[in-house]
Amino acid sequence: MTPPVVTPGAVVDVAVVGGGMGGIVLARDLAAAGLSVVLFEASDRLGGEVSRHVVAGIALDAGAESFATRGGTVAGFATELGLGDDIVLPDPRGAWLHEADGESFPIPRTGLLGIPGDPSAADVRAVAGEAGVARAPAAAGLPADVGSEETTLGGLVRARMGEAVVDRLVSPIVSGVHSLHPDLLAVDRVAPGLRSALQREGSLAAAVLGLRALAPAGSAGAGIRGGPAPLVDPIVADPERDGVDVRLGTRVRSIDETSVETAGGEYVRARQVVLAVGDHDAVALTTRASSVPPGAITLATLVVDRPELDAAPRGTGVLVAPGSTGLRAKALTHATVKWSWLADLAGGRHVLRLSFDSPVVDRGTPDAEVRDAALADAATLLGVDLAERHLVGFGRAAWDAPRRAEAAAVTEPGVGVGQAGGAVAGRGLAAIIAPSRRQAASLVAALSSPPSRDGGPGVGRLRSGAGVGQPPRATLGGRVRHMPSRVRPRMESPVRGKLIFVAGAAVGFVLGARAGHDRYEQITERASKVWNSRAVQRQVAKGQDFAGAKTADGVDAVVTGITRGISKAFGGGRKK
Repeated sequence: MTPPVVTPGAVVDVAVVGGGMGGIVLARDLAAAGLSVVLFEASDRLGGEVSRHVVAGIALDAGAESFATRGGTVAGFATELGLGDDIVLPDPRGAWLHEADGESFPIPRTGLLGIPGDPSAADVRAVAGEAGVARAPAAAGLPADVGSEETTLGGLVRARMGEAVVDRLVSPIVSGVHSLHPDLLAVDRVAPGLRSALQREGSLAAAVLGLRALAPAGSAGAGIRGGPAPLVDPIVADPERDGVDVRLGTRVRSIDETSVETAGGEYVRARQVVLAVGDHDAVALTTRASSVPPGAITLATLVVDRPELDAAPRGTGVLVAPGSTGLRAKALTHATVKWSWLADLAGGRHVLRLSFDSPVVDRGTPDAEVRDAALADAATLLGVDLAERHLVGFGRAAWDAPRRAEAAAVTEPGVGVGQAGGAVAGRGLAAIIAPSRRQAASLVAALSSPPSRDGGPGVGRLRSGAGVGQPPRATLGGRVRHMPSRVRPRMESPVRGKLIFVAGAAVGFVLGARAGHDRYEQITERASKVWNSRAVQRQVAKGQDFAGAKTADGVDAVVTGITRGISKAFGGGRKK
């Protein structure tokens, strides 16, 4: 293996691994605060699932197409980028549910992830049935601690509202949004604040209404004219302007609290490393066993010429309940109904987005099969005949599906390594951007403080979403090895490097004098290789407390003295 190539003494403030939305938001905020940042991304572009593809001459979203408005996180970030005036609300007609028995209903208006804010409302009774909401009056009077031990969304709702609400309301909505059954999703991850609101309000329905009241008026979701891709465009256009050193096409082999090693042999030292990748990449990079190959979420985009769809027969789209017979898609978005700006762009044509889970559709499924399945399911869900003759364009994109067996758990990259992105935040722009910004603020506060002799101002105590501790080294496909936790001042590695390198030069000179100049050149060449080896560089990076201005001055004096001695001796030795 080629040894890592390192510039002696080079230390950045933060190394970010992963150039998805979480990684670039984090890197941008850190750089804006004056910290030096290097960002590693394995692919050839930034943005992750925020991307575009062109179908029938229209630039369309190939991933996320809207965002949750809770907390104003995404809207605030968009405004900082100059996109505040481009934030738009979706069509108010809303979406529908397609139940397993084939019936379709408008989604109840007062819900959160399908959990009804008013279980006795007519639109809730229409979906869940009279028997399904029969326990609603009693549920309102349940003690707040009923279901408090449940950690999954499905378990909490089932304990409070019953099976019918889970099966007919929550499951189709959550499966469509998060690609997992609610029994496999941690409630605190997909509905942050819900359990605390339950304790405060006393009932789950009241908790839902309370959380909805915190969202901006008009909608729990919003979009950006042109799609979410403009959130990435300003950062991608000129990362150096934002002070971020972006390394595209760079796969990372291993990480620990203060270093990153790439597959190409580069070794980068940092005061803090943050892992900002999705579930599967996090597992592959931070565990001994290789991650199970991820499943896929396939997005099929149809552009059709069918005037009958002008009436928006199913509003802005349809979410499909698990177990629905004759259907392969889990959701359909009627994008030209949902977004008026896109309807103007499409010029009378209709844009339909259908999503499929693996193994129903996977990466190896032929395009023709995916296209035909999308047309057939769209016809069933919308109640309008759609055939190949109506098709103007077809596009396809695939993304990693969430991990299933470990879906309720948070991936830990090893204490000491910060974490952001999909592995800890789940899916959705709001869920990813908010913790990334909090992580950045914590790191700025910690790294901007002068370090103390015993390890600094708390960088080593940050956690996921805010940071660190006793770091193991995370190795792709390798064993996790514990290493000491210290926050080193930025001058430590250069000082340590000076001593090692100058001492090595002194020894090299002595050997050179005895063995002859040619032999000396061979030895110094080998010494250079040893200096750049991974083992030596790790020890340089992990050296003990070479801290403080006085220590630095003392070391510089020693270095200067040794250097002068070598120069004098070398110069004298060369004279005749």
